[in-house]
Amino acid sequence: MRKTSGLATDEWTDLSKGANDLVMVTDLKRRGERMTTIINIYDQSDVQTGERRARKLNWHRAIRQGGGTGIAGDMNVDCRR
Repeated sequence: MRKTSGLATDEWTDLSKGANDLVMVTDLKRRGERMTTIINIYDQSDVQTGERRARKLNWHRAIRQGGGTGIAGDMNVDCRR
């Protein structure tokens, strides 16, 4: 992000503990505007356990009232679960 964009960012590393950096939550805010939360997900099943790491994200805290939330990423969906 360009320094001259006027956006302040804050990464919520505590929300994605246990997701091995495969889920990132970042707040973006420009002065005088509402906060926007961006959630970037790479939801690959763990090869050994089959666990979906995105399930470790505290979704209730990540998607908050009073601002916009965008969810993007590579979500290798397994419809069997």
